[in-house]
Amino acid sequence: PIDRYRLYLQGWLTESETVKRADHLILNSEYVRSIFSAISPSQHHTIPNPTPSSYYMQHRHAESKRILYAGKISPLKGLGSLIDAVARLPYSADVQVILAGSAGNADYVDELRRKVSGYGLDDSVSFVGLLSDAQLRKEFALATTLVLPSQQENAPMVIQQALASGLPVVATDVGDVQRMLEDGAAGLVVPPGDTDSLSTALDRVLCDDGLQEKLAAKGREKAQTWAASRVAELTAAVYSECVEAGMPNIQTSF
Repeated sequence: PIDRYRLYLQGWLTESETVKRADHLILNSEYVRSIFSAISPSQHHTIPNPTPSSYYMQHRHAESKRILYAGKISPLKGLGSLIDAVARLPYSADVQVILAGSAGNADYVDELRRKVSGYGLDDSVSFVGLLSDAQLRKEFALATTLVLPSQQENAPMVIQQALASGLPVVATDVGDVQRMLEDGAAGLVVPPGDTDSLSTALDRVLCDDGLQEKLAAKGREKAQTWAASRVAELTAAVYSECVEAGMPNIQTSF
């Protein structure tokens, strides 16, 4: 752990000094841009990370009331709030919750399992571990909705993947999520830690086929923002600008 922290600190110090000297800086979200604007006087360019093309070709055959979470199993991801929200649904016994992701903290996983058992939801909540890309796309095809109840995020790739797949999203208003979901038009957005609002949003999307179709269509439209071809064009345009200006110092931060 000490060596890992030392490497992190060295990397942070190196990047921060490099960023301060950059003439142009590529950032992957407006959220990150707002942070770097305080330490970097360079010209900023917001260019998102590209979504793999396989997600745009996804064919969905969703099961009823199937909730997918995909990400690290850690306290900052708000999974306790998700379990509380599901337990408040009057049909909670009929819901399937798939928690997909690596668990770095065994004590936290045990805490979540106790919470699940306390609600009598052992048959409804599955901890499936870290999935391969192919397995994740299969879950995207089966899920009714992706939920991301995080306390902290930047611009989650899993949201990009879900929207490209036509999978409706329910997520908390952290980082760049509000912009990604177009203020609720491409997905439902709730305050972080607000269990009641999360439960209400889940209820809406799980029980309203029309809303699911609307969010899926808008999500696929929004997902074109992150197509690899568009990201490449934006990146090439920045590099061309730098070349034309006499090759100033350019740095990319992800």
